[in-house]
Amino acid sequence: MNKLKSIFSFLFFSLTGIFFYACSKEAEQPIFSDKVKATLVVEVMHHQWTIPGIPVYLKKDATQFPGQNVSLYDYTLTTNQAGTVQFNKMLYGNYYLYVKGWDPVFQDTVIGYKPVVINDSSAAGGIVDDRIYVSE
Repeated sequence: MNKLKSIFSFLFFSLTGIFFYACSKEAEQPIFSDKVKATLVVEVMHHQWTIPGIPVYLKKDATQFPGQNVSLYDYTLTTNQAGTVQFNKMLYGNYYLYVKGWDPVFQDTVIGYKPVVINDSSAAGGIVDDRIYVSE
């Protein structure tokens, strides 16, 4: 019985350690490139619905959230009827997305932000498909 407890304890703590080690993510290091380009397609979601007509801001060379001042962002596009935007010819690197606008379905202002890394592994076929969730 003690041997069974020892094995169980070993497995439990080993799996717990592996789980926490695997879930920890180090901060992204800046990626600088002037040669490789990709297309970034972003879908804006609020709950299960996409949001048409909402501005999407993109900051290049950013690994931390730049803040809510939209003048700090390098690119701005507005989502189409499907709730997506497409940033073309984006150099490989670190970017930050920021979305703030009006959700006509919920009749409320929504906000969301997240980092995006464009590199060889994320740009399969030269396209990065991403989704950003917004909330009230």
